[in-house]
Amino acid sequence: MRVPILIVGTLTLLAACGTTPENRYYTLSVEPAATSAAPPPRTGRITIAKLLLPGVTDREQMVVATGPQTVDIREFDRWAEPLDQLVPRILAQDLALRAGGPTSNLPERRLFVSVDRFSVDAMGSSQLTGRWWMLEPGETAAQRRERPFALSRPAGARDGVQVAAAMSALLSMLADDVARE
Repeated sequence: MRVPILIVGTLTLLAACGTTPENRYYTLSVEPAATSAAPPPRTGRITIAKLLLPGVTDREQMVVATGPQTVDIREFDRWAEPLDQLVPRILAQDLALRAGGPTSNLPERRLFVSVDRFSVDAMGSSQLTGRWWMLEPGETAAQRRERPFALSRPAGARDGVQVAAAMSALLSMLADDVARE
């Protein structure tokens, strides 16, 4: 009689330990321009031709840097869509907010962005670093003028909502930088 009770108790305990937390899903959001100054002159449409993300960031889980060579991959805090699709889409929408009106009949410029770091660290600071360049109609890659960027912002608490908000703000800051050019 004691053996079946012991087995049932053990199985119940194992079943309780086997439950996993539910995934939480996050997305990035479009942010207004940092300044409320007059919109820049309309010089053409900007199309994001290519945006490269570092492999450590380009994953479905949120990543928090815990040290110079260490990261925490948050298994249950996940992006609602792949970052290699989400980041260019949000950046394009941020840029459209800064375009200064309809640009459909103006020449198209191609934006290239190479991101070296796009993360939040364990201390609550978010960083977006890399370089971008724009090619005007008729220009080739050999004519590119790279512009480095190093953007940072406090991330507040490091839960998923604050991480997504800080990363959204960094993309907005990058859009401000590109629009100024």
